[in-house]
Amino acid sequence: MIVGSSALVRAGLEHVLGADPGADVVGRTDDLAALPDEVAVLRPDVVLFDAPARDALTAFTLLADAMQSGAPALVMLVDDPSTLPSAPSIRAGLRAVLPRTASAEEIRAAVQAAASGLFVLSAASAEVLVPLKPPASGDAVPDAVSAEPLTRREVEVLRMIAAGLSNKHIAETLHISTHTAKFHVSAILTKLGVATRTEAVSLGIRHGLIPL
Repeated sequence: MIVGSSALVRAGLEHVLGADPGADVVGRTDDLAALPDEVAVLRPDVVLFDAPARDALTAFTLLADAMQSGAPALVMLVDDPSTLPSAPSIRAGLRAVLPRTASAEEIRAAVQAAASGLFVLSAASAEVLVPLKPPASGDAVPDAVSAEPLTRREVEVLRMIAAGLSNKHIAETLHISTHTAKFHVSAILTKLGVATRTEAVSLGIRHGLIPL
C-alpha cells in the first residue's frame, strides 16, 4: 500500500513498484486518519510511506495499537535518512528508512526486504550508528570472522550489500567502476569464507560488522 502526500508522488511510487513482478499495489491514500481502516480491509504486507516523518510515525503507531497484531511493515522515504529510527517506531512496524532521492531499484529492494522481515537502513543512518572511519592503527578493520581482516572499504561495501544495493549501485555510490565493485564483493566473500551475498550479510551481522 502506498501513502503519499500528493497524487503525483503516489503515482510515481506505484510506477516504481509496478516494475516488480512480485509486488502488487493494493491501495493508495493520503488520508492518515483513515489509514487503520484501509489497512484492516486491504491487509498489505508493506506500507510505503512518503510523508513527513513525524506524521508517518504517529499514524503508524496508532495503526499498530489499533491492530494489536499483524500490522504491516513500514518503509519510509524521508528528507534526512541519517535520522535514526526510535524504539517505538520499530515496535510500530518501521522496517526501512530511505532518502527521498533513493533509486527505483533501492525502493523496490527495501520493500522486498521489509516484506521478508529484514531491516533496511540507508548508508547515512548506518554511518551514524557505526562511523565508517578507519581505526587509528590503519585502514584495516578488526574482524573476528577470518584471519585476514576486511578493509574499511570492504566493510562499507558489505553494509551496502546488506542494504540491498546491487554491484551497479555500489559502484555509483562509491564513484568506482562496476568491475571494482565486483572485485570488492568477491574479496569479501573470500575473506568471510562464504559463497553468497546472503551468507556474507548473515555472518557480518553476527560479528558486528553490520549494525542492526
